[in-house]
Amino acid sequence: MRNHDLASSLDEFGLSTYEAKAYLTLLGRGSLSASELAYHSNLPRTKVYSTLARLSKKGLIVITQHKPLVCSAVPPDDAFGELLTEQENRINDMKSTIARLEKISEESNKINGVQEQRFLMLAPSSILVTLNELILGAKEEIACATDSWGLRILSQCKNAMIKSIVDKKNVKILVSKNCIDNDILPSVPDGASVKIGHFTYTLFMFDRSTIVIVDSNNGKGAMFRAMDFLTNLHGRIFDMAWVNGTDASFLMPVSKELGK
Repeated sequence: MRNHDLASSLDEFGLSTYEAKAYLTLLGRGSLSASELAYHSNLPRTKVYSTLARLSKKGLIVITQHKPLVCSAVPPDDAFGELLTEQENRINDMKSTIARLEKISEESNKINGVQEQRFLMLAPSSILVTLNELILGAKEEIACATDSWGLRILSQCKNAMIKSIVDKKNVKILVSKNCIDNDILPSVPDGASVKIGHFTYTLFMFDRSTIVIVDSNNGKGAMFRAMDFLTNLHGRIFDMAWVNGTDASFLMPVSKELGK
């Protein structure tokens, strides 16, 4: 790096242009008198003594007490070592503060449920409330894949399903082949598309953006939000099962009024 570039860099250490030129000159040429320093560093003679006084106060040069005055540069490690230590301590303090702020943010997210937006556990007691809200809140499509447990849940959401069908929402229900003889099956509201397929768990999907999976062993559920990898994966699995499913309209009563 050229001396000119070094002089510009020294402003980060709090040196003015004159101070940087003077220090670099002394560092490169050794001890000099004030007049020699002015000559070699191209400093105005009227600025030399004030510049040297400031450099001495900053601990960057040593000035002899006899005349003519002779100046010498303090080695860089000694001159800037304390300043570097202060800056390193300052940076470490800033890192420590950021780490503490991150910890506060993480704790806040846990308390406010932010981390549960993508994966929210649902207790059995809240499954029906959540599903009814999601069914009524769906804008275009409701897709269900059910085992016997899921059919029971679906029957308890019947009113919300009827309203969704009346509101022209696309309702698809994929029933496990093990549920063909289930006495709840005929109660599926008219207007829903029903197929029999190979599906081994209960899943509810709303507008391709929210999925609720229910564990038939304990009644607990998990809700996945939009853009989650598992949401997209389960959506594709449902689509494949739906395409390969068998029309189940023959299992429905020949004529039934909507909602009965």
